Amino acid sequence: MTEPTPDSVRLGPEAEVPEPRRQYLLARLATALRRQDWLTVLVEIAVVVLGVVIGFQVNAWGAAQADERRGRAYTERLIADLRLQQQGRQNQVDYFDAVTASAERAVVLLDAPLADPEDLVVQAYRATEFVYFPPKREAWDEVVASGYVGLLPDDAADVVSVVFSVELTDRVLGALQDSPYRRRVRSVLPHAVQSAIRERCSDRADESGFVVGFGADCDLGLDRVALASAAQALRDDPTVREHLRYQFSDLANALNQLRSEANFIDLAVALLEGRDLDGFDPALLRRLGVDAAAPDGSGPSPGATTDLP
Repeated sequence: MTEPTPDSVRLGPEAEVPEPRRQYLLARLATALRRQDWLTVLVEIAVVVLGVVIGFQVNAWGAAQADERRGRAYTERLIADLRLQQQGRQNQVDYFDAVTASAERAVVLLDAPLADPEDLVVQAYRATEFVYFPPKREAWDEVVASGYVGLLPDDAADVVSVVFSVELTDRVLGALQDSPYRRRVRSVLPHAVQSAIRERCSDRADESGFVVGFGADCDLGLDRVALASAAQALRDDPTVREHLRYQFSDLANALNQLRSEANFIDLAVALLEGRDLDGFDPALLRRLGVDAAAPDGSGPSPGATTDLP
């Protein structure tokens, strides 16, 4: 016979007092009442009440154990999702650092008439590149939908909620993806040149398959006339330099926001894992209402800093 699990235990005296036993107790109670045997009456009532109380306690214990198991499972899933998202954000930071380096190189090459035209074309195009890593939020959506947010460790739910509700990151990245410089350069460069760049100078991925930057070797395989014409078209367009200057602002905003979100993810993981909060900015913890006291009673390091969004 399959034993009932704690989740299946019913509330009430029926869960603890079998039907024949209950009828026997009621019969004894009725007999004692007829005889006005008040001591027996009190004893029988106490037995029934004690059975009910024990039944509720068993049910409560079973429910608590089930909630604890469920909370641990959700916590482990959230930690895995957040670590994956953290890796994605760090790879975006690495990638946009490489894009910024290409933009810096393009500024120099645009004002150097004797510069290698292939180098100018490649660097100007790479300064338009963009990569996106979607948030990994399936476990969090399930926790919220099922109403089990309260099963997560103290303060963790609030910080995880911030991580998955930072719409500013999407807005900042959206501005970079649709930047005037990106549109202008990709409008000026011939299709054949852009196709060669995508085919021969593609993105570089790490061992996990995440895009993190550009390949070191880049040979477009185009004739010098075509490359010189494309480079001159970039130099002759006055809006390319103007939009490139603003591209640095879009890149800086994206990098700042990604690093800020990474700090929130670090804090969320630390809370889910029950680690102390040394190294996190006290102002950030106060802003989020997080108890900065570590398990040993110590607080965060006074000199620690964390970027605010």
